[in-house]
Amino acid sequence: MNEQRQRIKYIVGDFIAVALMWFIFNIIRLNDISTCFDFSKLTTFITDSTVIKGQITVPFCWVILSYYSGYYNQPLGKSRLEECITTFFTSLTGTLVIFFLVILNGLSDNENIYNKLFFALFFLSFATVYASRLCITQAAAKRIRRREWMVKSLVIAKGEKAEYMTHLLKRPIDAVAYSIEGFVDPDCPGDLTELIAEKQISVLIVSIDSNDDADLLKMLHSLYQYHLPIKIPLSNHKILTGGIKTRSITGVPLIDLASNKFSEAEKNIKYSLDKIISALLMALLSPLYVLLALQIKLSSKGPVIFKQERVGYRGKVFMMYKFRTMVENAEESGPMLSSLDDCRVTNFGHFMRKYRLDELPQFWNILKGDMSLVGPRPERKHYVDKIVQTAPWFYLLQNIRPGVTSWGMVKYGYATTIKQIIERVEYDIVYYENMSLFIDFKILIYTIRTIFMGRGI
Repeated sequence: MNEQRQRIKYIVGDFIAVALMWFIFNIIRLNDISTCFDFSKLTTFITDSTVIKGQITVPFCWVILSYYSGYYNQPLGKSRLEECITTFFTSLTGTLVIFFLVILNGLSDNENIYNKLFFALFFLSFATVYASRLCITQAAAKRIRRREWMVKSLVIAKGEKAEYMTHLLKRPIDAVAYSIEGFVDPDCPGDLTELIAEKQISVLIVSIDSNDDADLLKMLHSLYQYHLPIKIPLSNHKILTGGIKTRSITGVPLIDLASNKFSEAEKNIKYSLDKIISALLMALLSPLYVLLALQIKLSSKGPVIFKQERVGYRGKVFMMYKFRTMVENAEESGPMLSSLDDCRVTNFGHFMRKYRLDELPQFWNILKGDMSLVGPRPERKHYVDKIVQTAPWFYLLQNIRPGVTSWGMVKYGYATTIKQIIERVEYDIVYYENMSLFIDFKILIYTIRTIFMGRGI
């Protein structure tokens, strides 16, 4: 609740700050453009319909720009330096866009006017927005120092380690304040599901000593199933991998074991691109959808669309859609993985699988928010339960939305056994730890090549 309220404060603060900035900037530029538009009085200028539209549109667009910068994603525990840098680049980007799209056409060829208005716009935008954000951040920091805003944590430690974490987490800091809701013995943690739900835990903090790295990692991997940040002190740095990043250097020296390198800005851009591209592809490929549906209906008995429950983001079960490639009631005897020579696959189904045309309905899953264009393939709960017995780190992949295509599908392809699925998961773990929009684009290029070359199976 505190997080959502803080996010709203930043959004409203940005809107008001930019609206104030735009009003002041219009007063500054009045003398420079009055000769072009024949505005002789300030009241005439600021009540003009175009200026009024700008007074609403510019702040709204600025909030959208800030959203895509990732600023609103994590409203609590902000670093003031990081906030200053983010605001600087957002202001610079916003100034460039507004200057060239809105202001430039109304100016004379006087170079001095260009420079004056550009730097005035940039300075005003940075000053007003950063002042607003700093006030909100400072107020939040005071509440954190007074421990009014707490992050509920569950500490997995015992003995001296438990005492050390208690001392560490109770120190007065600005970034975040942890409230310890309970301690769990690392030797027998048991099923934490009920305790996490009862205490409304937001983060798991682990601090243990172990001479056996394999046992230590096994215990840590088992925590991925709870889909919470898993934080460990720097003293356990020897078990870290390159995919882990720090959240802040100003607070408690803990590192999040479940995070990756994907920036907040890239997360928002990826989410929007998924929606836009999927909507466009569904519209453009609608004739193909119709042709495939007719052929499926004419070639075999059964529904056109095959629906199946899969485990997706944060372990949530959703209904995934595909064009039916198998005979009706293909799994009457229970779940079965498909093979290359599977007799249940229809003749037309083989064709669709070869070119991965059966996956096209999953664009609807993307529009619903269940899936992404690129991400680890979702599995059924029946197989998830089997996979995690050998590869408990599979739960880590549920921290992101599953995809229509993946690095595992590109490099490994379809899996016909649990062992093969686990081997493919290793590729997806590499993708998770190194996520970027560039890698997504690379995977899409490989997928398109696979489709056109008919290597889907």
